[in-house]
Amino acid sequence: MDQRNRRGWTQRRLIGSFAALALVLVLLAACGHGTSNSTNSGTTNNANNGSTSNAQTNSTSNNTMTGSGNSANMNAACDQMTKVIISEHATPGKADQYAFTPDHVTIKTGEFITFSNQSDEIHVLVATPAAALADSAIDRSEDQPVQFTKAGTYTLESQDAKHRATMQVTVSAIAGTTCGISTPSTTVTFTAKHTPGQAESYTLTPNTVSLNAGQSLILENKSTQALNFSCKPSADLMEGNLRVDTNEQQVVQFAKAGQYTCTNTESPRSTVVVNVH
Repeated sequence: MDQRNRRGWTQRRLIGSFAALALVLVLLAACGHGTSNSTNSGTTNNANNGSTSNAQTNSTSNNTMTGSGNSANMNAACDQMTKVIISEHATPGKADQYAFTPDHVTIKTGEFITFSNQSDEIHVLVATPAAALADSAIDRSEDQPVQFTKAGTYTLESQDAKHRATMQVTVSAIAGTTCGISTPSTTVTFTAKHTPGQAESYTLTPNTVSLNAGQSLILENKSTQALNFSCKPSADLMEGNLRVDTNEQQVVQFAKAGQYTCTNTESPRSTVVVNVH
């Protein structure tokens, strides 16, 4: 009996050991699965978080690029200058005929038209109805930009009926800009000074102006005679042919950086210094 008891006890001990070992293995497997899930979960979360962060970063990057692109496009969204030629046609036995070419133009509010006078007469431009134009006289062989700041449809013509040319200008209500020229920010005015017993003298006010390259100013002649405007060094302003008639306002653009001393040939001592940055 003792031998049988010892044999049974041994078997029960072996079975208990196997059961304990099996339990340990099950527990280890369960822990390993949890660790794996935790790792995978963490990896997934990290990956997802990383992806989300990347997506947000990309989104931010795309927004920045789009904004820059739109800004660049806005800066580049200008219309080319419209050029109108003033010409004359001579017919033997008849009065000369004058014409604008083209004679129908459509632009946006705030844009310019350059008038190129290839005729033998000076053309003072008038608009019907009033278009709020600066008083402009287009001299012989002169190219002059004229800005249209008021929407509407206008009949534009030469003031003098003896050499009248006529055209139609339609200015849409959409705001626009003309490439290469900006709305003038400064006006320089010619005025006359009368001193008894002396020749009439002229002054320019203000006498110092600062602009950025590409900006323009208005020359306004409030004197009693036409004045010829020039600068030193040359500012590419059609020196020798930049004439500002009495009561005229003319847009002048300074395209190059530099310091220019400008005056009129009728009173060379009166100067304005234009600093272009």
